[in-house]
Amino acid sequence: MDEMQALTQRGPQDDVFLRNVLCLAAAVWLTWEYIITCRDEYQYIWRGSMNRVKVLYIFARYFTLGVQWANTYIVFAPLSRVPVPRHGCVGWFLFLMISASLLLAAIDSLIMLRVYALYNCSSKMTIFLTSLLAMQGMLIAIIASRNLHLLPFSETCNVLETPHEVAYIMAGVMVAQTILLLLTLARRKIAFGESLVVRHVVRDGAWVFVLVISMCVAILPSSLFTHASKPHIIFVWPIALMSITTCRLIINMQKIPLETLSNRYSNSGSTGTGIAFTSYIEMTETSRISIVSTHPNHSRGSTL
Repeated sequence: MDEMQALTQRGPQDDVFLRNVLCLAAAVWLTWEYIITCRDEYQYIWRGSMNRVKVLYIFARYFTLGVQWANTYIVFAPLSRVPVPRHGCVGWFLFLMISASLLLAAIDSLIMLRVYALYNCSSKMTIFLTSLLAMQGMLIAIIASRNLHLLPFSETCNVLETPHEVAYIMAGVMVAQTILLLLTLARRKIAFGESLVVRHVVRDGAWVFVLVISMCVAILPSSLFTHASKPHIIFVWPIALMSITTCRLIINMQKIPLETLSNRYSNSGSTGTGIAFTSYIEMTETSRISIVSTHPNHSRGSTL
C-alpha cells in the first residue's frame, strides 16, 4: 500500500520537476541571448535617438526577461506545492496568456511597420493594419473571457480540456500572418529587386510567417486531439522564441548602414545601362524605408 501511494505521488512530482526544468531552461536561454547581444544592443539601440522600433526592441527584450524570471519563481515556489489551488492555476495561465499575446502583438507590429513603410506610409494601409492588429487582439480577448472560468485544471495546473474555440484564435493568427506575408511579397520588386533592405524585409517577413505558423501547427492539433495542454509548453517557449526573433530582426536591420551599401554598389562598376541601388531603413518616427537610387534616370532618392 505504501509503495502504491509513493508511485501515485511520484507522477505529479515528476510532472512538476519537468515543468520547472523547462521553464528555467527558457529563462536561461533568453538571458544567454541577452548576454551575447549586449554589444550590438548598445551600439544599435541605446546610442542615438529613440524611435518606435527601438521601443519595440526594448519591450520584447526586457519585458520578456521579466516575464521569464517571474514565471521561474512562480513555478519553483507557489506552483510546486501540489495540489495547486484552482485560483493559482487560473492566475498563472492568465499571466502567461497575456504575456504571449503582447509578444505576438510586438512581432506583428514590427512586421506591420515594415509593410506600412513599403506602401509609402499610406493612411489607408495604416487603418487596415491597425484594424488587423485590433481584431486579432479582440478575438483573443473575447474567446479567453468566455472560456477561462470554465477551464478544468489538474493538480499541477495542466489544462485538462482545451476549448474548441481555441481553433478560432489560431485561425485568426494564421490569417493575419498570411495577409502580412502577401502584402510584403507584393512589394518585393521595389527598386527592381535590387534593394538590399527590401530583400531583408521580405526575408524577415517570411521567417516570421514560418515561425508563427509552425507554432500554431505544433500547438493546436496536439491540444485539441489530446484535449489537454501544458501552459509551459504552449506559452513559455513561444514567448522566448518571439522575443528573440523580434530583437534579432531589429538588430539585423539596424546593421545595414547607408555608407556600406553605397560603397558596395559604387565599387561594382555599374555603367549607364546598369541599375545600382543603395538602400537603408530609417525606422524613425515616420518609420520609412528610404531607397536611394543611383540609376541615371533617378537623380534623387525616393521614400517608400
